[in-house]
Amino acid sequence: MSKSLEIVSIVVPIVSAMIAVALGAGKVRFLRESTGDKSLLTAILGGSWLVK
Repeated sequence: MSKSLEIVSIVVPIVSAMIAVALGAGKVRFLRESTGDKSLLTAILGGSWLVK
């Protein structure tokens, strides 16, 4: 039981991080296309999303 919990505690953060990165990249792309804005603000927002 504890072995499977260890595996889950390792796998879940990795998977969630990968999903967060994918969503962050998608948000940045969507923002840039919808606003037509490739300004510094967009880059900063995208960077903060990727970090989270």
